[in-house]
Amino acid sequence: MIEPSDRDLLPEYARPPVVEVAMGVHFPTIATLGITHLGLLSQRAKEKGYLRIEQHPPIPYRPEPPAGSFLRPQISFRISGRPDVPRVWFLDEPGNRVIQVQQDMFLYNWRKVADNDQYPSFENVRDSFFCCWTDFKVFLNDNSMESIPDQCQLTYVNQTPKGDGWDSPADWASLFTTFEWRPRSGFLPGPESVGWFMTWPLEDGKGRLYLELSPAATKDDQPLLRWEFTARGQPDESTDSGITRWYDTAHQWIVRAFADLNTEKADALWRRWQ
Repeated sequence: MIEPSDRDLLPEYARPPVVEVAMGVHFPTIATLGITHLGLLSQRAKEKGYLRIEQHPPIPYRPEPPAGSFLRPQISFRISGRPDVPRVWFLDEPGNRVIQVQQDMFLYNWRKVADNDQYPSFENVRDSFFCCWTDFKVFLNDNSMESIPDQCQLTYVNQTPKGDGWDSPADWASLFTTFEWRPRSGFLPGPESVGWFMTWPLEDGKGRLYLELSPAATKDDQPLLRWEFTARGQPDESTDSGITRWYDTAHQWIVRAFADLNTEKADALWRRWQ
């Protein structure tokens, strides 16, 4: 079992390829959380520096299957006579920090927007999440609503451009310990595109860790290697302390999994120092 005291032993990188971290909680749908309340919430967000607002479609709820379940592709759809209440984004002026609210989910994101943006550390993101989450709960209470979390999610998005340690998907074997391009006869040339998906159960039935690796592109259509870790599961308590314990475990798993899958070349590329 990973103990909290092991936090100081987690791998550290001076140049991590992290471009986004998202922390989120799901709760039973609050049907009364409609457009009017989201408008009131936007005024509250502006007072805290989240001056920009965007609307997006709601994220479908994906309950985490029990440990040992056979994972099948999940297809979500809803039939309703009323239009969906949108998922609302509240962004700070640079766009690095985003609060997302919908009727059954609350999320907080840190995003790399400019090339010189530095990942602020997990502790910084976690503290910002809880600050915003606490304020959201106060808002709900003030409006005779409540949210009792039944699932948590932590996502790390990493990416590195072509030329930064790789030139083709066949080179990814030099960065990841579990990927090797080794055609039997040599007939096939190196692949032009690769998709990779893996899962692991978290300890004590706390959920599951997902890894998805795929090619991507920048806004100006330059190739990227993107790999995304997502931990998802149910906290042992719906209190802030229970949620904190779950996030700490999820973070430890993601960091250790990242280090386990990296080669020595990747360690040098991202400047691992611990």
